[in-house]
Amino acid sequence: MDKKENSHYLGVISLIRTDKVGINEYEVIDGQQRLITTMLLISALRDFYIALNELDCAEGIQKEYLLAVDTRQVFNKLTPCKIDTYTFENIVNINEGEGKIISLKFDNNIRLEANGFRRVKKSDKYINKNILFTYEYFYKNIFKKYQSIKNKGAKREFLLDLEESLKKLEIILIISENIESLFLFFDSLNNRGLQLSQIDIIRNNLLKTISSSKFKDDVEEFSYLWDKLVVSLDNFDGVKFLKYYFMCTKENKIFSSKELPDRYNHYFEEIDNKIQMKNEIEKMIDYAKIYTKLFDKSEEISNDKEYIKNVKRINELGQQACHSFLMDYFYNVSDENRRNKITSYIEKMMFRRIICNYSTKKLDGIFRDFIKLRTESENRYIYDDQKIIEAIKRNSPNDEEFRNMFINREWGRDNVTNYTLRKYEYYLTNQNGGVIHTLKSRKDVNIEHVMPEKYSEAWKKKLAIPEEKYQEYVSKIGNLILLEFDINTSVKDSLFAIKKNDQNYGRSTLKQVKQIIEYSDWNLDVIDKRTEQLSEIALEIWKL
Repeated sequence: MDKKENSHYLGVISLIRTDKVGINEYEVIDGQQRLITTMLLISALRDFYIALNELDCAEGIQKEYLLAVDTRQVFNKLTPCKIDTYTFENIVNINEGEGKIISLKFDNNIRLEANGFRRVKKSDKYINKNILFTYEYFYKNIFKKYQSIKNKGAKREFLLDLEESLKKLEIILIISENIESLFLFFDSLNNRGLQLSQIDIIRNNLLKTISSSKFKDDVEEFSYLWDKLVVSLDNFDGVKFLKYYFMCTKENKIFSSKELPDRYNHYFEEIDNKIQMKNEIEKMIDYAKIYTKLFDKSEEISNDKEYIKNVKRINELGQQACHSFLMDYFYNVSDENRRNKITSYIEKMMFRRIICNYSTKKLDGIFRDFIKLRTESENRYIYDDQKIIEAIKRNSPNDEEFRNMFINREWGRDNVTNYTLRKYEYYLTNQNGGVIHTLKSRKDVNIEHVMPEKYSEAWKKKLAIPEEKYQEYVSKIGNLILLEFDINTSVKDSLFAIKKNDQNYGRSTLKQVKQIIEYSDWNLDVIDKRTEQLSEIALEIWKL
C-alpha cells in the first residue's frame, strides 16, 4: 500500500451470527477469500519476524490480527471450511497455547532466505496448494524487498510500513441473524446489478433451496460439498464447467453464463430428497475431476495413454468445446480402447474443421447433440460408439474439401502447423516400423521454412521470380518441416545446398528432414509436388 494512502477498501464481508455462550461468533458467507488472503499476508510477515529472531514482534502480530484474546481464553479469529483446516492450522492458526496463552508453533524451516518460509508436512489430509502458494508468494516478496534495502534503519521502516498498512484496511460488514435474511439481501444485490460471481450465486441458490426444504438442517453439509466441488475445479473455469455440466444433465440444454444461476436454481428446486441432492453434488464433483484433467496443458509424453495423448493434441489445437461431450463420455465409459477410438475420431474431426475454416460457434450444439445420442440405463448412460462416429463424420469436411483446403492453406508459425508436422513425423516413423518417440516441445523443435521467409538476394538470384510469387509459396505446407532448434538457428536464410549439408540438416534425427536431404534442388515445382504428396498422406493420417 502507498504510504500516502489513508485507507484501502477490501469490500463487503457478509456474516451470519452464530454466537455461543459468552463468545461473539460468525459464519462468513461472502468474503472468505479476501479474509484468507489478508491473513496469509499477515502470517508471512509474522514468520519473517521469526526469521529475524524478533519473536516478540511475531507474537504481537499473531495476537493483534490472528487471535481473539480475552481475560481467560485465546481463540483463532478465523476457522476455515473443514477441507482447508489442516493447511490453515499449519500456516495461520499456529498458536499452541491450548486456548490460554500465546505460544507459536516452531518450524525449523523458517530462516532469512527467499525460501525460508513455514512448511506443511505431507499428510493424508487435504493440503490446499493455493493457500500455500499465496503464503509463499508473500514471504518471498517481503524477503526480496527487505534484502534490496541497504540501510538498516530503512529495513526497519519497511516492516513497520507493512504493519501500518494492515491498520489501513477497511471493510463494510453485513451481519444477519439468519441465513434466510442474508439470502434475501444477496438477491437484492444481484437484482440491482451488483453481482457476485456466477458460481457464488449458484452456491447461494443451492443453499437457499436447502434451507427452505425438508433437509434445511443440512446447510453446513451441502456448503462443505460445494466447497469440495470448487476445490476439485482447482482454479479452472468454473462457469464453463457449470455450462458443460448442464449439457450433461437430463435437460441437456445450452445456456449462457448469465442464464446459468436461474437455470441451476430451477434445477436444484426440483430435487426434494436429501440423498438425491447429495448424489447430484457428488456427481458434479466427479465430473469436475474429469473436466480438469481434460484441460491438461502439460506436454505429451511417451507414457501417456493414447486417449490422453489425443486430448492433449485437441487442446494444442485450441478445440476444447468437445470437452462437454468427453466429460460425460469418460464418466460413463471407462474402457480404455473405446476412449482411445472416440478421442482419435474427435481429434481428426476438429483438425479437418480447422483446415476448412468451419465456424466454432456451432460446436456447443454439435457436442450437445452427441450427448443426446446416449441411452439411459439405471443410474448410468450407455453410448453406442458407432452412432458417435457417424455423427462425427456428418459434422466433418469430406475428403475432397479437406484435401483442397490443406493444399491451398497459408501455413503460419502456430500450433496448428506444429501439430500437423508432428503428426507427419509420427506417421513416417510408423511407416518405417520405428519406435515412436514423443517429440520435444516447440522450444526444442521449430518450424523451418526450407525456402526461407525472407526473400534474400541469394534466393532472388537462384529463383528469379517476383516477390508476390515467392510469398505465395513460402507458406505452403510443402515448404515446411520440423527442425531441431540448434540447427534451425544455424541455417537461417541459407540456400538449400548449404542447408542440406552434413553440418546442418544432415545432423537432424527427424524422418521428414532426412527426406528433404534426398532432394537435389529446392524450387517451386518441388514445393508443389511435396504439397500434393502431403495432402494425400493427410487423408491417411486424418482418415474418418
